[in-house]
Amino acid sequence: MIEVLAPGPLTTVQDGGRTGWLSLGVPTAGPADWLSHTVANRLVGNPDGAAALELTLSGPRLRFTSPALVAVVGAAAQPAGGSAASRTPRRSAYAATASSRLTAPNRNSWPGRACPA
Repeated sequence: MIEVLAPGPLTTVQDGGRTGWLSLGVPTAGPADWLSHTVANRLVGNPDGAAALELTLSGPRLRFTSPALVAVVGAAAQPAGGSAASRTPRRSAYAATASSRLTAPNRNSWPGRACPA
């Protein structure tokens, strides 16, 4: 479980989108960066289209209330916040412990994914 301490102005939950409804005017939608979304999900063992947080501009501050496997991909910035995320190479998964925090840096160019399993 994840507690949102601060949402970030453009943090959204994105999944693989909806297919087969375009004839009724419903667009597929889904993540802006399909590749990063897929990589993040695969790193934590989720199906490719599973929901993930999409972060833009300044990201959220999150606290994990239970252990989770987390991947942060798709951006040049490294997460901060005194957690294993700040010491984990980008495009890899890390084990978040209960009560650990993930803070996305305040950057104007951080389109990324935080994808918990």
